[in-house]
Amino acid sequence: MTIGIWFFCPGTPSIETRLKYESAMPLVDGAIRWVAPPGRSAVFTREAKRLSIKGNGSVMRGLEKEFPIYNVDKRVAVAFSAGYAACREIVSTIIDRAMLDGLCLLDALHTGFDPDNTAKDSQLVGFSEYAKAASEKACFFYSGHTDVKTPQPPVPGAFASTTQAHVELIKLAGGLGGNFQVRTYDAFDSQHDKQEHAAALTSWGPGLLMEMLCKIAEIDPVASRDSVITTVLIDKPSSFAEAIVAAAVDDLERGTSEDIGPNDGYRIREYAARFNLKPPLNWCALAVSTWIYEAAMAMGVQAPVKGSPGAQALGAQFKAKGLWVNHHEARENPEKISSGDIAVWRRPPHSWTGHTGVVESTDRFKFTTIEGNQNNKVSRMSRDMRDDSLLGFGVPRLGFEPR
Repeated sequence: MTIGIWFFCPGTPSIETRLKYESAMPLVDGAIRWVAPPGRSAVFTREAKRLSIKGNGSVMRGLEKEFPIYNVDKRVAVAFSAGYAACREIVSTIIDRAMLDGLCLLDALHTGFDPDNTAKDSQLVGFSEYAKAASEKACFFYSGHTDVKTPQPPVPGAFASTTQAHVELIKLAGGLGGNFQVRTYDAFDSQHDKQEHAAALTSWGPGLLMEMLCKIAEIDPVASRDSVITTVLIDKPSSFAEAIVAAAVDDLERGTSEDIGPNDGYRIREYAARFNLKPPLNWCALAVSTWIYEAAMAMGVQAPVKGSPGAQALGAQFKAKGLWVNHHEARENPEKISSGDIAVWRRPPHSWTGHTGVVESTDRFKFTTIEGNQNNKVSRMSRDMRDDSLLGFGVPRLGFEPR
């Protein structure tokens, strides 16, 4: 069985987090497509409406056109946080509810309030219809919520918490049962709402999704759980340099490419979204900036630089932080360059344009890199420190590790 998963999340999660979700389906063929524009629920509502237009009135068809997963037997939507708004659009129409085999919400259900100060019924209609179908085992609906507080009436901008929304949803659906399951999670005290909410994505979310996928695929959840734990432990990076390389290798092995058109692709759009940009555009620095960011997320530290859409501008950020080895120094002392460093070149004949990539390994003057926007994809390249177009190397590890 092949399962396609479309995951609505405000911003692309770290490599470590994405790995957990990929590991949640070790015994199931399929793929996850991250639909991850930064922003709140209104952003996901607009995104779903745009996809509906592209799909001739169907969000699911729009997703399959723009974020394709081929030859799927089952279709699943997952949402964290504000991503619920896209799922609300999906379950609001009969055609999309019929196409969707599973729905998994991770602390991801909010509404306004009705006059009786309960969650607004009219904003739960699609979810309640889908829950009823799941109760009758026509589909699968698994949802988890926390006790994170939200502004309450009469405060302006008040909205129902995920707990309040689920209480009303269960009532509208006629109760739990069948394939409609709701779980309550409470990992932190009331003073740590931010950590409580984040745990839905990074901690208990993969397990809840795995449980639902196992039910859909009719496989043993215990065997899958063991695989999840093993994979996460093996792949956790041990240093910032290793984390950057791991992020780059991850996209290399995924076959990240311009799979939509020139200078445009599904993963490229995720790179660009961090800078509020949209392809087509040159994307080598966007890729490297994303890998640096994801490495910082995986290690639980602040990234040494903000990143930039421009290669030379990215190099300038390293220079400003004192994390730079220029090309002269690199040629004289090649041992100063190692895995996880960031190579920056200028692109002749325009001295203001550039290119960048992550150093994967070194052999004196020779070094291997992983680069975006190279041969229309993420590629592994062989480079030479004596190249006249080489400007130097950003050395992010110096911000964390003594040499």
